[in-house]
Amino acid sequence: MSRRSLLRAFGAGAAGATLAGCGVPAAFVEPGDRAGHDSSATDHTLHFANWPLYIDTDDEDESRRPTLDAFSRRTGISVTYTEEINDNDEFFGKISPALMNRQQTGRDLIVISDWMAARFVRLGWVQEMDRAKQPNVAKYLDPQLRTPAFDEGRRHSVPWQSGITGIAYNRKKLGREIRSTADLWADDLRGRVTLLSGLDKRNAERLVDHYYEPEVAAELAAWVNYVCPVPAARDVLASAKDEETAALAEDPLIFPDDAMRERLAIARDITSEERMDFAKKWNGIVGL
Repeated sequence: MSRRSLLRAFGAGAAGATLAGCGVPAAFVEPGDRAGHDSSATDHTLHFANWPLYIDTDDEDESRRPTLDAFSRRTGISVTYTEEINDNDEFFGKISPALMNRQQTGRDLIVISDWMAARFVRLGWVQEMDRAKQPNVAKYLDPQLRTPAFDEGRRHSVPWQSGITGIAYNRKKLGREIRSTADLWADDLRGRVTLLSGLDKRNAERLVDHYYEPEVAAELAAWVNYVCPVPAARDVLASAKDEETAALAEDPLIFPDDAMRERLAIARDITSEERMDFAKKWNGIVGL
């Protein structure tokens, strides 16, 4: 089963698009010391690091990314898009030495899970975005995602795609309900449980805002099948001529209905001590 199919089935993995700071030390960095020189007026390039299979691709040419190509045509900004994030901790280890030594990371935007984004925000390793220059984000961001505990006011991050973390199973085949994670250790489920890895510069602002246009958000959601952080994209999909695409507007794993939203909660931030403890337990579960 492909990662895309698995994630579509599970509705998994919330992640946030975060502005990557220029070289900063390991200790907390004061807000006034985070931003590097903004060369957007003369340097029309942008480096964007993401996870594999986390953006739309052309059906005939997978090297083309329609929504990203549309941004470049509209703005004249060339985007170097790299699918290099396979694990939050692994990627942190990859770029943290540069940050700790006040060196450039070579990336303007990165997509990491919320709990890791919280770590970057706490360290002061990310820059604040100017919402005045992001009208789409200000208008269309899902209200339920506007106030995460780790980033008050959503000043340093926005969701690339959202998601729902839970236990997915076929009740008919299993023959009973699963009520807690403890139920997963039943003898008849040995070897049948799958886990996904993870513990669940002005140019950059323009790219983030581009993906909050309902039409663009709808095109992306139709391909990646994550929970869309732009509710207005639902109407765009519903009006699609293609029946399969239009049906996505009614998929609760892409646009949770009111009943599902009432059962959802934003995951709280975890402390550095908890993170280490959780990492040890996680590694024990996955056999590391």
